[in-house]
Amino acid sequence: STWPSGLTLFGGAAGPPGSSVLKLTTAVNNQFGAAVLPFTPLIHAFRATFQLYIGGGTSPFYSADGFSFNLGDNFPLVITSGGEEGIAGSGLTVEFDTFDNGSGDVPGIFLKDGGGAPFGGTAFQPSQGQSVTAPGWRDVEITMNECGDVKVFYNGCQRAAGHINYVPGPTASFALAARTGAVNDNHWVKDLVITTESSRPDI
Repeated sequence: STWPSGLTLFGGAAGPPGSSVLKLTTAVNNQFGAAVLPFTPLIHAFRATFQLYIGGGTSPFYSADGFSFNLGDNFPLVITSGGEEGIAGSGLTVEFDTFDNGSGDVPGIFLKDGGGAPFGGTAFQPSQGQSVTAPGWRDVEITMNECGDVKVFYNGCQRAAGHINYVPGPTASFALAARTGAVNDNHWVKDLVITTESSRPDI
């Protein structure tokens, strides 16, 4: 597939252009990767679909650390950190968390506003674990309508839904990020399609 133009890679992210697969991390400890895609004009609603592979880690018992899909206005010019918790900046984060850090932070898919506390989601393990010997791609669909209603489908099941008051500004961008820690996973993305709407009703 052809990736959208303007994609900028950070950290260890590798792939496009010239490849159909964006590899944010490979199954190596203490890795970070991100990709940012600017969009114009104003974004008031969007639908994103892609194939996601989280798995193949070196630990038979744990996966780490996770992946995030983000829409925000003030991402850093140079991104050096972030992952499943999101990238610094205001906006929407869809967190695919695969590691239990304690203090109530459990694996699952969760919605976050500006990287804060989750406001919707489901606790489960999105990673396919060490047993995967070849990429097992999972369908992902993320939508946000003009009223701020967000839904996330993973492998055909709705895993998160909620409402966000965030309205993207003129510098809004999409970003994908992932990281590993003391244990790891591959975090790979392909077939990304983002459709946006620039009108907003009076609400």
